[in-house]
Amino acid sequence: MALIQCPDCGMAVSDQAGLCIHCGRPLVPHGLPQALEKRPCALVLIGADFNDAALLPQIQELCGCTEEEAETLRSQTPSPLLRGRTYAECAALLGRFGRKNVVGIFRDEDAEDPSRLNAAAALACTETGRKRPGIRQPLSFWQTVGAIVTAVVLLYVGIMVLGWLFILLTMAQSF
Repeated sequence: MALIQCPDCGMAVSDQAGLCIHCGRPLVPHGLPQALEKRPCALVLIGADFNDAALLPQIQELCGCTEEEAETLRSQTPSPLLRGRTYAECAALLGRFGRKNVVGIFRDEDAEDPSRLNAAAALACTETGRKRPGIRQPLSFWQTVGAIVTAVVLLYVGIMVLGWLFILLTMAQSF
């Protein structure tokens, strides 16, 4: 892993990074074959920040869709936003989505089928360091609360079962 200089801000960045960590400029992955550069690519929304008010208008502008269609694309990730574009066109759009939204560039044929898209590796992604971005998303607040409540209830039930077994064994020994 080597350090390269970002063309925009001039700061040192890893050659494996999809974006400059200082200014957010998309970087072409090291050693991208020219055949892939000419292949059609797709810009895919992998994870959406629902608190980002600018995301829906961006999706509407890119896709030319209504607000309801943009809301559907945002809520059903991974969602292909643009297809049939060059890698360079997709890379130029990566920085527009901010740090909280995860957007990746995939081969166009991978974006045809959602199941194929989940298994495919991104050529570039706004979230660096992930081999297969978007597969796992963090739990929401209420999902976390539900998981904790479930764990506490299961622990309580387990302790109750063990207590009853202890009582039964104690009673069986006394007879």
